[in-house]
Amino acid sequence: MIAPPGIPPPTLRGLKVAALAALLVVATLNLTSWPATWFDEGSHLMVPKSLVLFGVYADYDSTGFRYYGPSTGVGPTVLLPIAAVFKVFGIGLLQARLVMAVYLVLACLAVHALARRLMSEPAALLAGVLFVATPGVGTLEFGRQVLGEVPGFFFLCCGLSALIGAGQPQGYGRLVLAGVLLGLAAVTKYQLLVVIVPGLALAGVLSFARGMRRPGVFAIPLFAALAVFGLWQVCLLGYLGPSSFSENVAFVRRAASGAALAFSPERAEGAARMILEPGMLFGALVPAVAYGLLRAIRTNECAPGWRVLIAFVLAALGWFVLASVGWRRYAYPGMALACLPAAAFFVDGLGRGRNERSEEGTLLSWTALAWAGTMVALGLGTLLPRIAIPRSQDALTMARLVEREVARDAVIASWEPEMTFLTPQVYRVPPQELLPVAVAHVFSGGPPPAERYDVMAGGAPEYVLEGPFARGIGLYTQALSQGYEPVVTQGPYQLFRRTSIP
Repeated sequence: MIAPPGIPPPTLRGLKVAALAALLVVATLNLTSWPATWFDEGSHLMVPKSLVLFGVYADYDSTGFRYYGPSTGVGPTVLLPIAAVFKVFGIGLLQARLVMAVYLVLACLAVHALARRLMSEPAALLAGVLFVATPGVGTLEFGRQVLGEVPGFFFLCCGLSALIGAGQPQGYGRLVLAGVLLGLAAVTKYQLLVVIVPGLALAGVLSFARGMRRPGVFAIPLFAALAVFGLWQVCLLGYLGPSSFSENVAFVRRAASGAALAFSPERAEGAARMILEPGMLFGALVPAVAYGLLRAIRTNECAPGWRVLIAFVLAALGWFVLASVGWRRYAYPGMALACLPAAAFFVDGLGRGRNERSEEGTLLSWTALAWAGTMVALGLGTLLPRIAIPRSQDALTMARLVEREVARDAVIASWEPEMTFLTPQVYRVPPQELLPVAVAHVFSGGPPPAERYDVMAGGAPEYVLEGPFARGIGLYTQALSQGYEPVVTQGPYQLFRRTSIP
């Protein structure tokens, strides 16, 4: 048998150029067509829209500004660049998503740079490809819309790369830099804080077990990350809110009450099954983590890189399974990081057979090539049609219909933030305290949100715009039966007009 040959440097450089060109295409082609805009993206976009229109860092509706909703879901590292683009090029979905496309490209480059510190160049290139081309990981899906996952992961990779490169005694400056970057990751996406803290702690334990006696390597980045995150909270609650610091803190606590879900064996089992599904990493997750642990145990005390990487993979996946709601997006940091040990497992682990003359080594090498090649082929075969074939956007079409049918000063009751972003009309939106109630209703069988919210309070709205979110929780069902008729319908969206005053 003939082992698959190694990749000569000129060919490798050509592959990297081709991969970068392909990345630019898949990051920007038909950018508003896929994925379809939805509740969370629209909610996030309301903050930069408010900044441009009113100079206020908050969401807004017909009752005034709404603080500490989407402004805490995604950080200023995402919202401020989008606001700057809105200021220059106008407010629009395409403009916002172009900012996200830049973050998507930067995140892929950061993954490759981090992988190059730990593994061979071919493995690092494969890590970048798996990071982008694996549908179960979700980089293209999440990175082409205004969410915090991919930008937060970019800062996380930059922080880990700086931390791994600061292994010598004179690297204290880089340790602080690593902490600042990890802090920016947490500011960008708050959930990353519950990955960073246990990740650094676990990396310290693994390193101590291997004889490393420099606690500052992990303590300094931890304190720096917490300082950056805390500084942003002081700015957000002390200077960007409607009241005093203590009153703003109390408001955030009330708004978030009930959002945290306690540990549930059933939910943990479902989350574990989710990350082990074949489509997530095509069966490579468990062997990849096992290979990463083996590399972490075998590395000497002066080279903590693999211990850092595998500690963060375990922390991210452990939090998702044991302590999260179990939404697929929450698995993103762990699954995205797992692409690195998976690539090393294929190229530097199984692929080592190309340097051996035994039948067994050759078979392992071909197995690695077939496995990784199938992953990439199936992944691209799933993702490329979604990107290359333009799709109609129901939200964008409905936005044009609403602008045509509804006067600018008419009040529309709605809980579809993508529509409040896309149209200039005035909306009456439920209070932010109702969102945890809706989450608990969907995932824990809690009381229906309609029991806690009176749509008619403040007067019957002239219009009601119902979409997939509000319909799914039955928010407007009773109100619509009290004198409303449908006006226009587009996909899951339907606009109703009041015909009589109840």
